[in-house]
Amino acid sequence: MKPMIAPSILSCDPSQFRPSVKEMLDGGCDWLHFDVMDGQFVPPITFGAELVKSLRDLGDTPFEVHLMTETPEEHFDAFIEAGCQRVIFHYEATPHAHRLCQSLHEKGVQAGVAINPATPIEVLEN
Repeated sequence: MKPMIAPSILSCDPSQFRPSVKEMLDGGCDWLHFDVMDGQFVPPITFGAELVKSLRDLGDTPFEVHLMTETPEEHFDAFIEAGCQRVIFHYEATPHAHRLCQSLHEKGVQAGVAINPATPIEVLEN
């Protein structure tokens, strides 16, 4: 299995998002990763779908969003419309992770489920 590279823009200087993203895409990354934090599920607040949309024209590399939010399903459509092909949400943010995965698949994107470090991996078995 070939390793895949999905750099996150989280540590980029916000004033340099476009040139930094262009450099990552030109460097051959497999995916571009957006860590979205709502200030509720985890601090601080980062950015939203508008930033993703503003960067979509820089290349064809797939985008993925990691929603560290209390109600991830409320953000699915905005990030899909902004150009994300994969949406990752937290198991701890919903009582129905399997339903959210189904919803994402029905929208034509890949689904991912993240867990916090203290959460046992066994919660993902089903």
